Amino acid sequence: MKNTTLFPLAFAVLLFSAGFSNAQNYDVVCNGGKEFSFSKDTVAQLTLFTGRYMEGKTYIHWNVARQQADGLYIIYSSRDGKDYGVVGYKRGIGVPISIPIAYYFHDEHPLEGTTYYKVIHFSMNKTYLISEKIAVTFEGVILSNAQ
Repeated sequence: MKNTTLFPLAFAVLLFSAGFSNAQNYDVVCNGGKEFSFSKDTVAQLTLFTGRYMEGKTYIHWNVARQQADGLYIIYSSRDGKDYGVVGYKRGIGVPISIPIAYYFHDEHPLEGTTYYKVIHFSMNKTYLISEKIAVTFEGVILSNAQ
Protein backbone atom coordinates (compact mmCIF):
# COMPACT_ATOMS: atom_id res chain seq x y z
CA MET A 1 0.00 0.00 0.00
CA LYS A 2 1.38 3.38 -1.01
CA ASN A 3 1.77 5.85 1.83
CA THR A 4 0.69 9.34 0.78
CA THR A 5 0.97 12.37 3.00
CA LEU A 6 -1.58 15.16 3.00
CA PHE A 7 -0.05 18.56 2.43
CA PRO A 8 0.63 20.63 5.55
CA LEU A 9 -2.42 21.93 7.40
CA ALA A 10 -1.05 25.31 8.43
CA PHE A 11 -1.75 26.90 5.06
CA ALA A 12 -5.44 26.00 5.14
CA VAL A 13 -5.88 27.45 8.61
CA LEU A 14 -4.23 30.69 7.51
CA LEU A 15 -6.26 30.90 4.32
CA PHE A 16 -9.66 30.92 5.92
CA SER A 17 -8.83 33.00 8.97
CA ALA A 18 -7.34 35.56 6.58
CA GLY A 19 -10.60 35.87 4.64
CA PHE A 20 -10.71 32.82 2.37
CA SER A 21 -13.63 33.02 -0.04
CA ASN A 22 -15.00 31.45 -3.21
CA ALA A 23 -12.40 33.01 -5.53
CA GLN A 24 -11.25 30.96 -8.51
CA ASN A 25 -7.56 30.40 -7.64
CA TYR A 26 -5.26 30.64 -4.63
CA ASP A 27 -1.48 30.38 -4.42
CA VAL A 28 -0.45 29.16 -1.01
CA VAL A 29 3.01 28.91 0.57
CA CYS A 30 3.28 26.06 3.09
CA ASN A 31 5.52 25.56 6.10
CA GLY A 32 8.55 24.33 4.16
CA GLY A 33 8.34 27.17 1.63
CA LYS A 34 6.73 24.91 -0.99
CA GLU A 35 4.02 26.64 -3.01
CA PHE A 36 0.68 25.06 -3.96
CA SER A 37 -1.89 26.57 -6.29
CA PHE A 38 -5.52 25.58 -5.65
CA SER A 39 -8.40 26.14 -8.03
CA LYS A 40 -12.10 25.85 -7.34
CA ASP A 41 -13.41 22.29 -7.77
CA THR A 42 -15.93 22.37 -10.61
CA VAL A 43 -16.79 18.65 -10.46
CA ALA A 44 -17.48 17.82 -6.79
CA GLN A 45 -20.84 18.85 -5.34
CA LEU A 46 -21.74 19.46 -1.73
CA THR A 47 -25.28 18.06 -1.76
CA LEU A 48 -26.11 18.43 1.96
CA PHE A 49 -24.68 20.42 4.88
CA THR A 50 -26.55 20.42 8.19
CA GLY A 51 -25.88 20.74 11.89
CA ARG A 52 -27.75 19.95 15.08
CA TYR A 53 -27.10 20.64 18.75
CA MET A 54 -27.85 17.71 21.04
CA GLU A 55 -26.72 16.66 24.53
CA GLY A 56 -23.94 19.24 24.82
CA LYS A 57 -22.40 18.67 21.36
CA THR A 58 -22.97 19.95 17.85
CA TYR A 59 -23.25 17.27 15.19
CA ILE A 60 -22.29 18.31 11.65
CA HIS A 61 -23.23 16.22 8.60
CA TRP A 62 -22.41 16.79 4.94
CA ASN A 63 -22.67 14.79 1.73
CA VAL A 64 -20.38 15.18 -1.27
CA ALA A 65 -20.83 13.69 -4.74
CA ARG A 66 -18.13 13.28 -7.41
CA GLN A 67 -15.22 14.08 -5.13
CA GLN A 68 -12.51 12.74 -7.42
CA ALA A 69 -9.42 13.01 -5.20
CA ASP A 70 -8.49 12.26 -1.62
CA GLY A 71 -7.90 15.28 0.55
CA LEU A 72 -8.70 16.95 3.82
CA TYR A 73 -11.86 18.57 5.18
CA ILE A 74 -11.31 21.39 7.62
CA ILE A 75 -14.28 22.27 9.81
CA TYR A 76 -14.50 25.88 11.02
CA SER A 77 -16.74 27.58 13.57
CA SER A 78 -17.53 31.20 14.29
CA ARG A 79 -19.52 33.17 16.84
CA ASP A 80 -20.39 35.95 14.36
CA GLY A 81 -20.33 34.22 10.96
CA LYS A 82 -17.32 36.29 9.86
CA ASP A 83 -14.22 35.32 11.86
CA TYR A 84 -13.70 31.55 11.85
CA GLY A 85 -11.40 29.20 13.73
CA VAL A 86 -10.62 25.53 13.12
CA VAL A 87 -12.56 23.02 15.23
CA GLY A 88 -11.60 19.82 13.45
CA TYR A 89 -10.45 17.80 10.47
CA LYS A 90 -11.77 14.87 8.45
CA ARG A 91 -10.00 12.93 5.75
CA GLY A 92 -11.83 13.12 2.41
CA ILE A 93 -12.00 10.07 0.20
CA GLY A 94 -12.04 10.47 -3.57
CA VAL A 95 -14.77 8.48 -5.28
CA PRO A 96 -15.40 9.52 -8.90
CA ILE A 97 -19.07 8.55 -8.94
CA SER A 98 -22.19 10.63 -8.46
CA ILE A 99 -23.43 8.80 -5.35
CA PRO A 100 -22.96 11.15 -2.37
CA ILE A 101 -20.50 10.13 0.35
CA ALA A 102 -21.58 11.04 3.89
CA TYR A 103 -19.23 12.74 6.35
CA TYR A 104 -19.84 13.40 10.05
CA PHE A 105 -18.14 15.52 12.67
CA HIS A 106 -19.09 16.45 16.22
CA ASP A 107 -17.95 19.59 17.98
CA GLU A 108 -17.28 18.55 21.58
CA HIS A 109 -17.25 22.14 22.85
CA PRO A 110 -19.73 24.28 20.90
CA LEU A 111 -19.98 27.97 21.66
CA GLU A 112 -22.99 29.19 23.63
CA GLY A 113 -25.69 30.87 21.60
CA THR A 114 -25.56 30.56 17.83
CA THR A 115 -22.46 29.03 16.21
CA TYR A 116 -21.78 29.25 12.48
CA TYR A 117 -20.00 26.42 10.70
CA LYS A 118 -18.25 26.06 7.33
CA VAL A 119 -16.40 23.15 5.77
CA ILE A 120 -13.60 23.36 3.19
CA HIS A 121 -12.12 20.41 1.29
CA PHE A 122 -8.56 20.74 -0.01
CA SER A 123 -7.83 17.89 -2.40
CA MET A 124 -4.67 16.15 -3.50
CA ASN A 125 -5.42 17.24 -7.08
CA LYS A 126 -5.00 20.88 -5.94
CA THR A 127 -8.67 21.87 -5.93
CA TYR A 128 -10.88 23.11 -3.12
CA LEU A 129 -14.59 22.94 -2.32
CA ILE A 130 -16.15 25.34 0.19
CA SER A 131 -19.56 25.11 1.83
CA GLU A 132 -22.01 27.84 2.62
CA LYS A 133 -22.27 28.65 6.32
CA ILE A 134 -24.89 27.07 8.55
CA ALA A 135 -26.07 28.30 11.96
CA VAL A 136 -26.58 25.95 14.91
CA THR A 137 -28.13 27.21 18.15
CA PHE A 138 -26.87 26.04 21.54
CA GLU A 139 -29.88 25.57 23.78
CA GLY A 140 -28.49 26.11 27.26
CA VAL A 141 -30.45 24.56 30.12
CA ILE A 142 -30.92 26.62 33.28
CA LEU A 143 -30.97 24.46 36.38
CA SER A 144 -32.59 25.67 39.57
CA ASN A 145 -31.81 24.65 43.12
CA ALA A 146 -35.21 25.89 44.27
CA GLN A 147 -37.48 23.26 45.82
